[in-house]
Amino acid sequence: MEKDHFKPSLARTKVIASLGAAACFNQLAMHAVQISLNNTLRSYGASSIYGSDIPLACVGVITKVNALFMAFILGIAQGCQPIFGFNYGAKNYSRVRETYKKAAIMVTTVCLVSFLCFQLFPRQIVSIFGEGGAPYFEFAEKYFRIYLLNTGYWGKGKQTGKNPVFMRVCGEMALKS
Repeated sequence: MEKDHFKPSLARTKVIASLGAAACFNQLAMHAVQISLNNTLRSYGASSIYGSDIPLACVGVITKVNALFMAFILGIAQGCQPIFGFNYGAKNYSRVRETYKKAAIMVTTVCLVSFLCFQLFPRQIVSIFGEGGAPYFEFAEKYFRIYLLNTGYWGKGKQTGKNPVFMRVCGEMALKS
C-alpha cells in the first residue's frame, strides 16, 4: 500500500458508496417505518381495548421472531456467495446453477416450514418470550399471523427491475408497513 491509497478519491468514494447504498437506504427505510409504526401503535392502541402497551410489546416480540427467521434466510444466501464467486470465476457455471438451485430449495423449505409454524402455533411461539393475559395473547396471535403471513412466499421472491436498489427499498417498506 502506498500513501496515495489513503488520500480521498472521488472515483473510489463513488464505488464504495454505490456498494453500500442499497443497505444504507434499506436500513433508513426500516427505521422510518418502525418509528411510524410505534407512534401509530401508541396513538391508536391507547384508544383500543388493548391499550398502548400490549400492541407495542407484541410488535417487539414478533419483530424479534421475524429477525430470527430472516437470519436463517440471509445466512443461506450469504453462505452461498463465496461458492458462487469462486465457481463463476473458474467458469464452472454448472456448479453456480447447482448451488443456486440447492439454496433456493433450502430457503423455500425454511420459508414454508416457518409459515406453517407461524400460522399454526403463534401462541406457543409468543409464549417463549414471556407471559401475558388473555388480551395480550389475543392481540399477539392476530398480529403474528398477519405480520408473518407472507413468509411462505419469500423463498420464491426475486429482485427485479431496472433499479434494484429502489425496488429493494420499496419492497422492504411495503412489507414492513
